[in-house]
Amino acid sequence: MRVANLILSYLIIFVGGFLLVKLKAFFIFHPIRIVNKMIPALKVRDNRRSLSLALAGTLGVGNIYGVAYGLIVGGAGSVFWLVVSAIFAIVIKYAESTLASLNSKGGEGIILTFEKTFRRKWIPNVYAICICLLALTMGAFIQADSCISSVSYFFGVPRIFTAGFILIAVLFVTLGNTEKIKNATELMIPMATASYILIALVAIISNGENMGSAAVSIFNSAKSGVSFLFGAIPIFISVSFSEGFARGILSNEAGMGTSSMSHSDGNRTPATAGIFGMCEIIFDTLLLCVLTAFLVLTSIPDISRYSSPMALIFDAVRIGAGDIFLPILLVSIFLFAYSTIICWYTYGVKGLSYLRGNKFLLCFGFLFYFSIISASFINPNTVININDFLILLMLIPTLLALVKNANSILEATKKEKLL
Repeated sequence: MRVANLILSYLIIFVGGFLLVKLKAFFIFHPIRIVNKMIPALKVRDNRRSLSLALAGTLGVGNIYGVAYGLIVGGAGSVFWLVVSAIFAIVIKYAESTLASLNSKGGEGIILTFEKTFRRKWIPNVYAICICLLALTMGAFIQADSCISSVSYFFGVPRIFTAGFILIAVLFVTLGNTEKIKNATELMIPMATASYILIALVAIISNGENMGSAAVSIFNSAKSGVSFLFGAIPIFISVSFSEGFARGILSNEAGMGTSSMSHSDGNRTPATAGIFGMCEIIFDTLLLCVLTAFLVLTSIPDISRYSSPMALIFDAVRIGAGDIFLPILLVSIFLFAYSTIICWYTYGVKGLSYLRGNKFLLCFGFLFYFSIISASFINPNTVININDFLILLMLIPTLLALVKNANSILEATKKEKLL
């Protein structure tokens, strides 16, 4: 899957770079305009709930599990490339949310844009199928595995028991309606985020003397990923480079178009929907992912002896902040995982609805719930590799649609006077 991750990385760089130039990197040069648009929009409860639902999909354990996995596989340099990926992810997330809102007001997301952009009608169908499959892998399995691993590591409880508890909790919400899911995420996301930020800051401050060495290890490891073609053209081929980008996209979902299903649902303007999309990257990658990285790097001197991402995180908190914070960490992980699972259930249902497969809703529900249970006995590495391939399949049409509709995105941005 490393080849897929490299392709993913280059796609994000090329399309993100194109959009940065096209939109004149307005979010860098005009941040006050963005804030002035954001504050009034957040006063509307429906907007806050849609943002919470979108954040539930991105502020999952990818910020914790994914970053730790990237550190184990790609080393400290993966953190540098994760931050670099966020620069491109911000403009891509803005573009996909804006474009989706231009073509949809019922929460269908960017998939309706595919119908207008591509002559080949099978493209949106394949995209919808990938959404349904990702709901099983990224939405159900990976989130459940992180929670199951945490409880097993902390309490020694058999994995199947924890999986059963998660399943019951998920059934309680998903057997209701979308409004019930929005209400749940509106409550859980702020609680989980605040708790985790507190834990990470306590650990980092407690090991403040290691901040310098952590930063040095990040840059030194990242440099090993740069080679030069013909002595002049930089090329990036290292595991830290590909893992940094792959874990960033796994966490913030930029270029996948998934969270546009939340942002395009409502009466907000297209550019405002785009700004909400940008907020996901800021909270997700630039805040929580970076905090996780420094939590680990300042607390654990030798990452190489770890193979379990959650064991790495729990040891980092134990060493950095103390045993007293471990129960709070466990609660935060559960809230992150749970909110992401129920959010991805709605995405899967929407993908199925687009395929006119409502008659298969019961079958999809069974597979979704079984994916939660299967996380107790299936190796997660295999699922993560499948997950990365599915992400790549979704990125290709989404990024191509953004390039082909760049002028429409530019006009929507000018209309809101963000440029």
